[in-house]
Amino acid sequence: MNAVVVIGAIAAMFAVVLFGAMAPYRKATVPSFEPPPDPLEDRRLALLVSMKDLQTARDTGAIDADEYLRLRDDTETRMAKVLRAIDERRRREEAGPAAAAPRPRRSPTRYVAIAMVAAIALSVGLVPSLLRSLHDRTGDDLTISLATFQARVRHNPHDVAARLDLGHYYLDHLGQFGDAFKQFTAALAIQPDNVDALASYGLLIYLSGRPLRGLHAEEKALSIDPTYGDALFYKGTILLKGLDQPRQAIAALQAYLGGNPTGSYGDSARREIAAAKAQLGDATPTPGAPTSGSP
Repeated sequence: MNAVVVIGAIAAMFAVVLFGAMAPYRKATVPSFEPPPDPLEDRRLALLVSMKDLQTARDTGAIDADEYLRLRDDTETRMAKVLRAIDERRRREEAGPAAAAPRPRRSPTRYVAIAMVAAIALSVGLVPSLLRSLHDRTGDDLTISLATFQARVRHNPHDVAARLDLGHYYLDHLGQFGDAFKQFTAALAIQPDNVDALASYGLLIYLSGRPLRGLHAEEKALSIDPTYGDALFYKGTILLKGLDQPRQAIAALQAYLGGNPTGSYGDSARREIAAAKAQLGDATPTPGAPTSGSP
């Protein structure tokens, strides 16, 4: 009798141990884990904060102008490297073994980041001459309010024309480059071959510090419509100021003037041609270019 009791007790103890060992594997769900942090994204966000802090320090007089410019240039250089690294990683992922599978949609966070960088770069005077070109545009209807354009997009979010009108209002009249970028990006999502959206998108990509990508967008627009004036002017500007290619810039700007002799960017195009020729050591005057004696 005692032997039976002992054997039964041992069997019960063994069953308890076995149950305790197997219990974790019998759960219906597996605990979820947080995704690992992304060092590049963390670095990008930190640099954006640094650029904003620099502006605040300059505006409040905490740092002088020379120190601000030095720190700003250093921060912009680091930001460009981070954005290039993020872009290169994305290209590698898209070209990897899973390329045959449906390509994942690009995160809108990337476009917001580009827009934020563009707005910051513009606010500290990265491309003042191009901004003057934008403000040189004439003949625009200023009587229509921003609320009108916003209402059109709100009521017809898939209307490309409404998106473009709102984007140009942000860009040309208000200087809200981040908001403009969102509208041009949305227009391209609806109509990828829209030359107006491509040209404006390329301009803002260039202003964010990525001239090659901006030039690619302008060339895509011109492959659809080789005579599109804005794309020709933006291409010339990117070649001259972003890529230091004055000879190619002259060709694009002269093509712009040839098709748009009275275009809104006419004076800016002539000034840029003169600057490009000066780089090349060519003193031949540009037809219609302002001279030193001109008012």
